Amino acid sequence: MVDGRDLLKQAIDALNASGLIDKPINTKNIIAMPILELREKINEFFDAVETVPTTKEDMLPDIVIDVYNKLVDGELVFLADELIDGRKVIASNGMFYFRRGNVA
Repeated sequence: MVDGRDLLKQAIDALNASGLIDKPINTKNIIAMPILELREKINEFFDAVETVPTTKEDMLPDIVIDVYNKLVDGELVFLADELIDGRKVIASNGMFYFRRGNVA
């Protein structure tokens, strides 16, 4: 299983560079960010993409659209090794946590 943090960072950097959003998203420490903080960053990415006017959506970089769709479809996985609610979490797709024993 491959960690999606690097791909998410690339998409956010591309979105920031596109000039299509008013406030850039900070990607500092995103590679080592704990899952709960990363989930907030994913929500920030969603919110930023959704603020792009429909008339300018065709200007979004391909990586932004690809990562956005993968997140929506739950296809991008972020590896973890931390406790959440007292239970060991080993991965997340941004919406759900995978605990030891239920990860494919």
